[in-house]
Amino acid sequence: MNTKIIPFLILLSVSISCTPTKEDISPPVPEKEVIIEDIEEEISEEEMAIFPPADGEAVMEYLEQEFYSHSWTPLILKTTTHGAHLNGYINTPDNTIIVIDNHLNEDTITNTFVMYHKAGYNPEAGDWFWLEYDAEGSIEQEGKVKECISCHSTAVNWLFSD
Repeated sequence: MNTKIIPFLILLSVSISCTPTKEDISPPVPEKEVIIEDIEEEISEEEMAIFPPADGEAVMEYLEQEFYSHSWTPLILKTTTHGAHLNGYINTPDNTIIVIDNHLNEDTITNTFVMYHKAGYNPEAGDWFWLEYDAEGSIEQEGKVKECISCHSTAVNWLFSD
């Protein structure tokens, strides 16, 4: 088993009463603030195998299959760095992928930012793989993106939190 420190988000209170469908437009919104903590967690080789390789196309395909905007834990974002209208998600309990959708308005996503924690990928940058793609699915940046690393290197464990 791999033992590593993983950013772990605890959602204080989220209530989802039914299983959403792809026809739903609005993603769930958390009622309370999310707190980021570090915990030591064991992840088996089998569990790690379910995640995609550190590759933009593979990560985008995985996110589509996961239907992240309706099945993952929503995050409260207090930043405009990635845009004015943001929705964030994390794949709890795995806590290995964070997605931020930048919206032009309530129904229109302009681009998506992804932080994907992949053990051994880039130890100098916390093992994070970075991805940005537009609404049409064209990859704008991926991999060891210098501007992402430069900004997030100032945060605790590469993640910004209150």
